[in-house]
This record gives sequence, structure tokens and C-alpha cells, in this order.
Amino acid sequence: MFFLLSKLIPPFLDPPGATLLMALAAALVWRWRPRAAVAVLAAALAHLYLLSTPIVSGMLGATLERRYPPLPIESAPQADAAVLLGGVLHIPSPARPSVELTESSDRLWMGVRLYRAGKAPLLIVSGSNIPLFGENGMSEARAARSLLRDWGVPEEAILMEERARNTFENATFSKPLLEARGARRVLLVTSATHMARSVAIFRRAGMEVIPVPTDYLTGWMDPNPLMGLIPDAKALALSGVATHEWMGLLVYRLRGWS
Repeated sequence: MFFLLSKLIPPFLDPPGATLLMALAAALVWRWRPRAAVAVLAAALAHLYLLSTPIVSGMLGATLERRYPPLPIESAPQADAAVLLGGVLHIPSPARPSVELTESSDRLWMGVRLYRAGKAPLLIVSGSNIPLFGENGMSEARAARSLLRDWGVPEEAILMEERARNTFENATFSKPLLEARGARRVLLVTSATHMARSVAIFRRAGMEVIPVPTDYLTGWMDPNPLMGLIPDAKALALSGVATHEWMGLLVYRLRGWS
């Protein structure tokens, strides 16, 4: 039940879903409380505008990313394994028979770089197949393994965890695989915005983790002050990522997962 709710509720709390809910609330009370309805509608539009600006979205993303600055490959310590969290691929389907990368696929490439640099002799790819979204029978971990092999990582250096549907399950199901290989110290690879939640969960599970963030969404350029106030679809998407992560941190803390 928690998993289903975790997929159905956040879209209505992240932008622009939250804006739509506020507009719906305004429409429902318009007949009886027109002034209140106008105030709620104005708040909805202001909410949408602010989260659509590069300045605001950049600040929201930076609150998460600045906690984990980039770790150069040569500075990464030796570890027993590197755990590469999922959410990085489009899994093949009848209409799209090939594996394709998403924005956060830097996680996989970072794993390859760590392996080539001799920082981790074993790469763990994590991620199941979620029928809720209509994928076929291939898990994301299996699809990730095929890409890693294409990029030159030998099959014996890749371990699949195919059951996890969220970050908590990533840690829960990866731990016994790591223990079976005698791996105690791991490099945790995920997007910089996602690292705070991931580190908390993996450490709570009893693992010694070294964060290796990647897939930074902020800091590439300082927006012109004027352009930073102009609404932008990419800025709204970044605001959605940031608010989703902050809500995730809160929910996981309340459930005692982090």
C-alpha cells in the first residue's frame, strides 16, 4: 500500500500538480467564498510562477546538491563495491525494443569510471520492473547490466539486485548481496539531489558508505538576473525534483527509514 501511495500522491504535491489542486480548491469554494477563492487562485499562480523561474528552482536544487560536492575519481577511496542506484534507464518495451538512457544515467557512467580507475572491483546495479507503469518483463538492473557490459565491464564484476522499487528497498535488498561477497565498504553512486536521502537510508541499514554524487542539475551557469525571472519548463522540472526529494526525506524520517 505504501508503495502505491508513494507513486500516486507525490504528483499532486510536486509542481505543477500542487498548483492544479490549489486551483481546484479555488473553483470549489468560488460560489460560497469568492474572496477566499481569488486568494487561493492567486497563490496557485504565484506558486507556479516562482517554481518555474531558474532563480528559485536553482536555489531549491542547490539546497540538496551543495551538501555533497563532486568527488573527483582520483580522490575516491578504495571500496569493496560500488552501488549504482536505479532510475536511469528506459526499459525496453514492444514499441521501443532498445534500452535508452535518461537524464540520471550519469550514475551508470560514474560506476564505469570507478571500476576502470580500480576504485571498486564490483558494481551492483539495483532496480526492479514496476508493473504499475506497464513495463515488460526485464528489470532495470538487468537492462543496466547489458549497458555496462557494452561499455566494457566484465560480467563477473556486475551484480544485479532486481527487487527494489524505491530507495529504502535498494538498501534493504543490496545489503545481503554485499554481505555474501564480504563487501563492507561501498561507494554509493546516485544523483546529487538524491544523495542525502540515499546516504541516510544506507547508513541506517548498517552499511559503511562513501557518497559519490553525480548528475548535478545546478551550478552549470549563473543565470542572468533578468533571465532568471523568466518562467522556464526546465526550471519547473528542477523544482519538482527538489520538492520531491525534500518530501521523501520527511516521509522516510517519519517512517524511521533514515
